Amino acid sequence: MALAMSRCKLQAVSRSQCRMALLFFAGLLLTAACSAWYHLGPSDAGRAVDRCGMVLAFAGLLGLSAGGHVSARAGTWLAAGVLLLGPLSVAVWSVTGNVMAWLVLQFGGMGLIVWFACLKRHSGALPVHWGLVILVYAVAKWLELADHDIYALTGHGISGHSLKHIVASCAAWPVVAALIHQRKLPAPV
Repeated sequence: MALAMSRCKLQAVSRSQCRMALLFFAGLLLTAACSAWYHLGPSDAGRAVDRCGMVLAFAGLLGLSAGGHVSARAGTWLAAGVLLLGPLSVAVWSVTGNVMAWLVLQFGGMGLIVWFACLKRHSGALPVHWGLVILVYAVAKWLELADHDIYALTGHGISGHSLKHIVASCAAWPVVAALIHQRKLPAPV
């Protein structure tokens, strides 16, 4: 991943796309750290920290998708909007108990990615397989919803929530694959 990112600027990928990919990967690392912290001592405050970690990954992913299909400016503004509204949606949930703003951010963002994927990709955009990102996300959500059933089905061996973490991490692969693909292209003249 680091090698692909270091070579990103040498290929036909815009700086904006590189920044959004970097934001996404930084968000994944922060999400892993925040989630580990939450799982060491589950609490509402820990869940808020966990969700705030996810905001960076969502911002990078949405910015990458919008930047590749609409414009670099749209990607930057969307990422900035998510970085601003994401923690706000977590604060609303923390204060009121109403999770609707967080759900709108999360599922609305995935809906936007589906919509962007239906648009023509700009030249120079990372060739991310967005359908695969959405599929991985949907499977991870299903595993989360089937948490107790999966735990019972596996004879208390593993929970759906645990599997969700493993599957959700696979959402990075289409972005990594796109970076690897771009690295193999000849450098622009």
